[in-house]
Amino acid sequence: MTYSPEVTSRLFLVDPENLRFPFEDRSIDIIVSDQVLEHVFDFEPIFREHARVLKPNGLAVHRFPRRYALWEVHTGLPFAPMSRYRWYLTLWALAGLRSERQKGFSWQNAVQTNETIFGTTNYVSKRYLLDLAQKTGLGGRFINHLPISESRMGRLYRSANRLGLSRIAGPLLMAVNMNHTLILESAEYAANR
Repeated sequence: MTYSPEVTSRLFLVDPENLRFPFEDRSIDIIVSDQVLEHVFDFEPIFREHARVLKPNGLAVHRFPRRYALWEVHTGLPFAPMSRYRWYLTLWALAGLRSERQKGFSWQNAVQTNETIFGTTNYVSKRYLLDLAQKTGLGGRFINHLPISESRMGRLYRSANRLGLSRIAGPLLMAVNMNHTLILESAEYAANR
């Protein structure tokens, strides 16, 4: 795949040793990531950079898998927290459950790739992220993204809302939804919102 110079001129590689975004202080309106934060192991320098580069009314919007999702999105296995255990991965591999990219894998290869996946994922609590946001000079909140989501859950949520059932269905759908959305903004903007 090739990208136009207009696109490539706007791409920047962040040095993992330095973790400094290549932007001036308070120069960015919005930061967006989708399915990235679960691969971060040291959130503090990332959040500090958000606080540094975001304009006073800027936002960072991060969508990522929930810590206790019913299905782990990378492996396709049920109940994400159990996927940390080799015996659990082995049980499902022996039962024949494979992700799309594991079709045709032996059970041993499925277990090995799932272990590798979990070596690069880091599910932390909402409380941890919100506390760290505050510590690094950011306001943080989680939002319900189902009203705007085009996922199956989003469509169910909107259907329930049209039928007047959102007070019942909303919390249930949020409980089984696999993702959540974190909003970060400058602490002073969050305080005045």
